[in-house]
Amino acid sequence: MNDRITWPVQSTLVQLTIRDCTYRTYCVILSNSSNLRIFVMNDCDMNDMNQTVFPSSSNIYHSAKRQRITTDYTALYPQLTSLTIGDCRLGIAQLEFLLSLTPSLVYLKMVSRRSQFDSIFDGNYWEQLISMKLPLLNKFEFLFTYTDKECESCTGITSLILPFQTSFWLDTKHWYVTTDYILPQSKIRLYTIPNNSANHEMGNVTLTGSSTGSIHCLLVPSRENMSNDAEANTMTTLNLSNNKIEDNGARQLADALRDHQTLTILDLSNNKIGNDGAQYLYDVLGGNKTIIELNLSENEIGDKGAQYLADALQNNKTLTSLILGIIDEQNEYRRRKRREEKTYDWEERYLDYRNQIGDKGAEYFANALEMNTTLTTLDLTCNRIGDIGTVYLANVLKKNTSLKTLVLSNQCKENQIGDIGAQHLAYALKQNQTLIVLDVSGNQIGDIGAQYFADALQKNQTLSTLNLELNEIGDNGIQYLNDAGRNSKTLMKLQLEGNLGNNCAVVSAVIQIRNDKTLTKLNLQSKNIDDNQIKYLADTLLGNETIVELDLSKNKIGDVGAQYLYDALKDNKTLTQLDLKGNISSYCNAVGAAVKIRNDKKNSEMWFSSDTIDDNGTKLLADALRNNEMLAKLCLGSNQIGDIGAKYLADLLRINETITELDLSHNQIGDDGAQYLADILKYNTTIAAINLSQNGIGNSGAQYFADVLRDNTTLTRLILSNWSKETNQIDDIGVQYLVDALQNNKTLIQLDLSNNKSSYGAVFGASIRLQNDIVI
Repeated sequence: MNDRITWPVQSTLVQLTIRDCTYRTYCVILSNSSNLRIFVMNDCDMNDMNQTVFPSSSNIYHSAKRQRITTDYTALYPQLTSLTIGDCRLGIAQLEFLLSLTPSLVYLKMVSRRSQFDSIFDGNYWEQLISMKLPLLNKFEFLFTYTDKECESCTGITSLILPFQTSFWLDTKHWYVTTDYILPQSKIRLYTIPNNSANHEMGNVTLTGSSTGSIHCLLVPSRENMSNDAEANTMTTLNLSNNKIEDNGARQLADALRDHQTLTILDLSNNKIGNDGAQYLYDVLGGNKTIIELNLSENEIGDKGAQYLADALQNNKTLTSLILGIIDEQNEYRRRKRREEKTYDWEERYLDYRNQIGDKGAEYFANALEMNTTLTTLDLTCNRIGDIGTVYLANVLKKNTSLKTLVLSNQCKENQIGDIGAQHLAYALKQNQTLIVLDVSGNQIGDIGAQYFADALQKNQTLSTLNLELNEIGDNGIQYLNDAGRNSKTLMKLQLEGNLGNNCAVVSAVIQIRNDKTLTKLNLQSKNIDDNQIKYLADTLLGNETIVELDLSKNKIGDVGAQYLYDALKDNKTLTQLDLKGNISSYCNAVGAAVKIRNDKKNSEMWFSSDTIDDNGTKLLADALRNNEMLAKLCLGSNQIGDIGAKYLADLLRINETITELDLSHNQIGDDGAQYLADILKYNTTIAAINLSQNGIGNSGAQYFADVLRDNTTLTRLILSNWSKETNQIDDIGVQYLVDALQNNKTLIQLDLSNNKSSYGAVFGASIRLQNDIVI
């Protein structure tokens, strides 16, 4: 607004709302509006106040003369009882002076975004100012905000709300105040309630403190949850991951959680929390009696921060799980691949948001574990701990009786765990009777380190998982571990994948199959397993009664290896899914199909199309079908089944009483095979549909089917169609056989002879449908 406002002398206006207002305009209006009671300014930017409050007398004279009105820039304006200031940008001294000009205010409303954390956030300041300058004020509404990314001046929400909990605010005035700390933006909001100006920022994680006494922490997805004190105070899980709250947010969170009595799980992963943030959390953990799981993975905590956390562990009696590593399941394959290729490129993407705990930090945690008796899980994945730090941790493991899981995988390439660290961990395992899971994958442990672990496994009776994946272990080391694992009764998982030895995947699988009696699914896809290795695995599967699904696809298994598996599983009754696709032998697919047919008693329909099953494989399927009394529909289309394979199936169908549909389309069955299948229709009274399209059947084959269809009363569909010149070649002679045979047949409703050599085969097939299918 122009400060040379034209305003009538002694205006009778009672209420006024203006967009923006300078100090001179404010004084001109109030000096000449003795009846004005309510003043609302939407934008208060009174930059002219310092020049106007104490101007020279000549300036006042000329200014008043130009406006032809009476103005006193320091006078009081007792007529005003209600003042609303929107977007107030006054300094604290300017604001105090402005309010002192209206001592009769009954209502004051103010909104201000502060560039400094000043006295406007201080309840004691307001209490003194109101008592002295605004004694009649009975309603005060405000919303003050401040953003401090550097955490240099703002206090915690508990300290911030404390001055608003005095008798003046709660008992005398009945003004209730709330403060929010919005974690991602490091923004503080202080406001009276109710306050329509303080709409909550949707989807942001907010810490809230109230002058009524409740301090709570909320994950707020909507406005309605803002006042849900009951839920906040009984909250047990808080996930603040990926919010980038940094050290400032950690400070505010620590302040809010100091007296929280129900929270048990706190996830602060990927938040750029550094050593200072760890110090704030130390203050919480030291006295907290409820939090049992704390996730600080993917942050920026170094040795100093580790010291704060370790010190907290010495006194904390509740925390059971502390995670300071990296959780990155989506990128697991890429990380493994690059680690195997020794490129280490995967580390680059973690440099900016992973913790940096080194040997010194490991020493701090080792010292803490000497005192702490409650922590069961310590995850230090992707830090900078080498042999020295590992020695500290190994030494404490010799006497610690609480830690069950220790994860030291994928340490930074500049400082990794080698054979020396492995030696000390192995020695500790000989004495430790508590640790269940030890993960040192992705380091530089070789054959010597593997031998140390093998020796330890001979004596250790508690370890169930030892992860040595992606190290430098060769065939000798793998053999050491294999021999040790063979005798262990407790080791359920020995993970060796990605090492230098050739038998890593199989040795790991064998130990797990042998010792884990609850194992039902095992995935060994793409492990480069060949016939020699599969024999070792097959021998282990003998007598197994728990595994239901086994994936061996995309390996290097040939005919010999497939036969090993088939022989080992011939008496197995539990394995229902054996995936052998993508190996070097087509016989593998037949073995997988045979196992499924024999053991899967729940499915009435099975498809094994395009599995390259030949005659030998068909024999396996036929043998398996003798033990399946549930299968009704069998699809073997697009394979390599010939006349001999058809005979195997025909022999089976002579005695089978469940299969009603058989699809053998797009195979290599000729007239001899057609004869085998046609003959079974003399005896089989169950099968209703046979599909032999796209085979090698000619007139003789058509005649065989014609002979049996004269008397057959069960077959309803026979498909003998042709799609190319190389397959079925039935001409008019073959069709005539079928015409003569089907004159009195009332059962067959579909005879497909399309695209054969006959000029009228398709027409005849259509006539059969018209004659017998009453549904048409």
